[in-house]
Amino acid sequence: GVRGGEAEEPGELYGRSKEEARAAFLVAGDWGMRSGVQLLTAQRMIREARRRRAQFVLSVGDNFYSWGVESVRDPAFRAVFEDSFHSDADPAFDAVPWFLALGNHDHRGNAAAQVEYAGRSGRWRMPAQYFRADLALWAQGPPLHLLVLDTTPLVCPRVPADASLEEAVYGHPECELFAWGWEARRLGELATWADYQRMADANAAAADAQLAWLEQELHALQAQDDGGWVLVVGHHAMESASAVHGPIARFAVELRPLLERYGADAYFAGHDHIMQHVHAPGARLHHFVCGGGGFMTGAGALHQVVPRYPNLLHASTTFGFFAASATQSQLDLEFISYRG
Repeated sequence: GVRGGEAEEPGELYGRSKEEARAAFLVAGDWGMRSGVQLLTAQRMIREARRRRAQFVLSVGDNFYSWGVESVRDPAFRAVFEDSFHSDADPAFDAVPWFLALGNHDHRGNAAAQVEYAGRSGRWRMPAQYFRADLALWAQGPPLHLLVLDTTPLVCPRVPADASLEEAVYGHPECELFAWGWEARRLGELATWADYQRMADANAAAADAQLAWLEQELHALQAQDDGGWVLVVGHHAMESASAVHGPIARFAVELRPLLERYGADAYFAGHDHIMQHVHAPGARLHHFVCGGGGFMTGAGALHQVVPRYPNLLHASTTFGFFAASATQSQLDLEFISYRG
């Protein structure tokens, strides 16, 4: 992971001055397919970015369906991202930086190539598979702190602590490592149980390292105590009313306690193709799911809502994105459908 250091200067886009009290940004997810609804969502985002003078975009993963990218030269970077999120009528959006998380579909391909692509695109900000960015949006006061996670390694059980190797391979559908992960796909039918054990060991080590990094960063921010927003970004949801995936049980044991202990303000996720907000009374941590970026394969592309999900404040089974407005003391989010 990449640690935070000097606050990054995201620029003063659309004529905004850092002397202004309010800054705006957009949140999008699960947009990695050049579909009709993706293009409509993208054009709506471009219009809203100008209207609100957005300074950056958060992307919560699944940047490329269905099998990620093969290399940094994969044509999907241009077809699915650069060309889709561009307007000849308003080229200013090309200067807006995107801070991107990886999703499970990204890990079906070469996730490292997406990190490498940051060196080729001025707006693709992914310095590592998980990272911290501190954004100096205001002339005075603290920056906004982003902690961008790579949640795909975190959803898999530890072997043998949590499950046998056979249970891990066959019994955890959210853990795609053994069936559709980049290495598993390359091995194909040649994969042996020794290969699976090696994958499980490497994934457990990667997950432990990422959680240790996250606690280190959260602890540093708590000690710093600058009053800045702490927004955590991942792909898989900690709270979700989707009838397809729903909350990841493992996160309640490992991830959620860290965010609550160190006072994170919000967790943004995707994975579930739905737009929602979950918040328990009295809790500091708000949960947002923004999975409506444009994945469209048929009538089931959007997820239905589980009835009476606890602490669900809003759920929309539609395509769209979030528009956020932030001062140093207040954060407001609007759900924007692809139809506006």
